[in-house]
Amino acid sequence: MVLVLASRLDRTAASWVARYARSDAALMTCDDLCSPGWIFDPARVQEGTAMVGGRPVPVDGLRGVLTLLPAVTEIELPRIVEAERAYVASEIQAFLVAWLSALQCPVINRPTPTCLTGPGWARERWLQAAAAAGFDTAHWSRSSEQAALSRDEESADVRATVVGRICIGLPGGPAERALELARQTRTEILTLSLRELPDGMQFRAAWPWCDLEDETIGATVATRLGLAT
Repeated sequence: MVLVLASRLDRTAASWVARYARSDAALMTCDDLCSPGWIFDPARVQEGTAMVGGRPVPVDGLRGVLTLLPAVTEIELPRIVEAERAYVASEIQAFLVAWLSALQCPVINRPTPTCLTGPGWARERWLQAAAAAGFDTAHWSRSSEQAALSRDEESADVRATVVGRICIGLPGGPAERALELARQTRTEILTLSLRELPDGMQFRAAWPWCDLEDETIGATVATRLGLAT
């Protein structure tokens, strides 16, 4: 089975999972995390059990996990008493960081302490990583009088997505830099926002996330996880 961890409100994720249901893809939401029956021992992860759609799923039968939920918030927990939702959300978040980190099957993307889908970085950290990967970031600046970063140009012309070792939306050199940024940040899925100028690509932002509504991206992610329609 391939699990897709997503918000209960994420219709795109639900539709994508339905498309690959015959390949044993299944949607997992925070409702599942609140269901009894979970078994997790960090020392014996493969002997554990997850609860998905009301039924137990042996961890040793998982072929992969796609994580589309960056954080657990109170809106994901309508079944929990309102006064307890903040506490339960923080507990589920902590559990998911531990569980997703311990799984031996492929997990896209592996969580970090601040984000379930990968690096939950401020823009400055992304700019530093992008510069190290070879992108132009010189148009960004900050002074002692600025409360936030500013850039020379406000619009971005290009959106690109890295899935494994494939870069969708960029040619040649820029694609190699995008792949290098994904490698440095240990992300298998990464979306970049760039501005195309006559002398090259300027980096704007990046997120450990992808748009599954895009047919090419959705199909590439499915191939990465071994799914077929």
